[in-house]
Amino acid sequence: MTSILESNDILTKISIKRRALIEVANLKGLTNKETVECSQELDILINSYFKIKKGSDLC
Repeated sequence: MTSILESNDILTKISIKRRALIEVANLKGLTNKETVECSQELDILINSYFKIKKGSDLC
């Protein structure tokens, strides 16, 4: 049950971070430091989501 709540929370954070990334990239460019940092934060969230999903598949 916890993994379902965690995955839903992370999916929400992924959606918010993805929108922020698109906005920053449009305003500042793809190679801007802020864009790259935002992209890396999104990567971390996506990796966390897949770790949770992988763990829940084992149950």
